[in-house]
Amino acid sequence: MVSLQNSVARAQIGTVTGAMNFFRALMSSFTVAAFTAILLMALGADISLAGEHRGPVNSIPAADMITAFRYVFGAATALLACAALCIILDGGTAAGRPRRRRRRWRSNGIPLSAPSSTLHGVVLRVL
Repeated sequence: MVSLQNSVARAQIGTVTGAMNFFRALMSSFTVAAFTAILLMALGADISLAGEHRGPVNSIPAADMITAFRYVFGAATALLACAALCIILDGGTAAGRPRRRRRRWRSNGIPLSAPSSTLHGVVLRVL
């Protein structure tokens, strides 16, 4: 969050923080729905849902649950690897623009990168 706030102007910090929170909540709900779909697909069509228990609540065998959650954790690992790849490929520019270097100034207000002819002109005007 701090890197996102550092990449925008001060007047836009609230806007970018609100947008980040909105999209984080949106993506987390999609992720939960996707993981639930993977879990239900792996368990099969013969499980009881919505209070339609035909037997004990723990009627799903442990081996089937282990297999189903392996698929869920595999999908989570793939999403985490994709996120890490996106961070690595970003190249350090969070806002899509290169970072600006600060200019260094002399004590008389002239930048250090100024050509020497500019320095001579300022010195002559001061004298």
